[in-house]
Amino acid sequence: MSGRYFLTDIFYANNAIYHKRRLGFPSILSNVLEKKRHKRYNFCYVCDDVGNGVISIAIRTKYAAQVAYVGTKYAGWQRQAEALGVQQVLEEALQRLSDGPVKVVGAGRTDSGVHAVGQVASFIMSREWDADRLAIAANFYLPPDVSLMCARRVPDDFDARRNALWREYRYFIWHGGSCWPHLRDMTWWRKHQWDADYVREACRILEGNHDFRAFCKTGECPEESTRTISRLRYKKIGGLSVVTARAPSFLMNMVRIIVGSLDRVGRGKEPVSWVRELLGEAGGGREPERRFSGATAPACGLYFWRAAYEDFVFAGEPRSILGGVTNVWDRYRD
Repeated sequence: MSGRYFLTDIFYANNAIYHKRRLGFPSILSNVLEKKRHKRYNFCYVCDDVGNGVISIAIRTKYAAQVAYVGTKYAGWQRQAEALGVQQVLEEALQRLSDGPVKVVGAGRTDSGVHAVGQVASFIMSREWDADRLAIAANFYLPPDVSLMCARRVPDDFDARRNALWREYRYFIWHGGSCWPHLRDMTWWRKHQWDADYVREACRILEGNHDFRAFCKTGECPEESTRTISRLRYKKIGGLSVVTARAPSFLMNMVRIIVGSLDRVGRGKEPVSWVRELLGEAGGGREPERRFSGATAPACGLYFWRAAYEDFVFAGEPRSILGGVTNVWDRYRD
């Protein structure tokens, strides 16, 4: 027996969602059960052994989303057994919009207390959603300090972590004898000013391919500690300083230790040449070691700013990531 069977309406049966489009489903020869993935419409169909058509459909649609959060009360991005991570909060919200558990993959793993403006998350939903409606629905279940800013459908093989070309972090420092209370949990308050010329010169030294072992958390440094910083910039507007760091990958606490070391240079506690010593490039045969570099700057000033992908909407300036909405952070673009 052979033939084609068509579905023209939306209806539900056995927790299956039937697609509205007019789709053809081939029947199967006697006593054969066939299950295939529909390449065009991104779901599986099953035909019974007597040609009665589809008996179950599991829709699997992959999305990528821009996630922003205030990391003050979270133990970082990653889900943890004994602490609350942003990943867990997002997965629980999305699960309420799907037919089962949702596994979220993030572009970067932020530490406890670190914030995000443009974290990118990828995940598969067992229900098909309009991307804009998905963002609205997810935000209904998310707490006020986590927001799904926008979403879009992506190919099945897209992975927010593995497909990222680079990640960008920005660190904010407030200088002055007093600090706005609104900024206390969002910036690093330093009473001393920085010498901008010294800091910019130190940034130029740190750019490029180096052994950043001295800028990694003690006990967490991998055997291969060489990384490539494609951009390290310093900018100051009024009392606010911004350090921008971009690289394909970072060591643990790398950006925060860089900022802590720049603080020593900016305050005149160490010469600019000291930075080359930390990289083991000043001669004399001294190897890079964490104990020689600056303190780890507080997590409150660090933001996961964005991640770039080839031919993908989340690659670009924050203005385009945020859908063209002008916001206060645009003042600190490079």
